[in-house]
Amino acid sequence: MFKDAWQARIDQAKGASKDVKGKIAEIDKQIEQLVGRIMDASSMTAVGAYEEIAKLEKSKVFCKIH
Repeated sequence: MFKDAWQARIDQAKGASKDVKGKIAEIDKQIEQLVGRIMDASSMTAVGAYEEIAKLEKSKVFCKIH
């Protein structure tokens, strides 16, 4: 019984880890898209994109911590 409960907890942790890795991959994709937009944008537009990238980077750090 203890082994079953322990295995269930391991499986749950693996699922949570997979979810976080998926979120990080999604955030990385968004950052890549924003960097591409910055390369094509005016300086005022670029400032907004930089701010958005900073928010996304903070989200990645949060995902890695939790």
